[in-house]
Amino acid sequence: EDLNFENAFDEVFEKYTTKHILNKIKTSELDSIYEMHYQVEMKKNISEKEFIDELRTRNGNLSIMLTLAA
Repeated sequence: EDLNFENAFDEVFEKYTTKHILNKIKTSELDSIYEMHYQVEMKKNISEKEFIDELRTRNGNLSIMLTLAA
């Protein structure tokens, strides 16, 4: 809840993605947690685990879900 979510992940997205779009923001846990849905295009030969680990570090180890498109 202390995270400035507007630019919090910019450095991570620039490192691992070619494109990122914030599609949705909603609150949960009695409005104390922001849930954000991004659409991203990953760079080639990037470790998804490293990407998720860096996102988790930024967001205080809260949940991260990565869904891969076919």
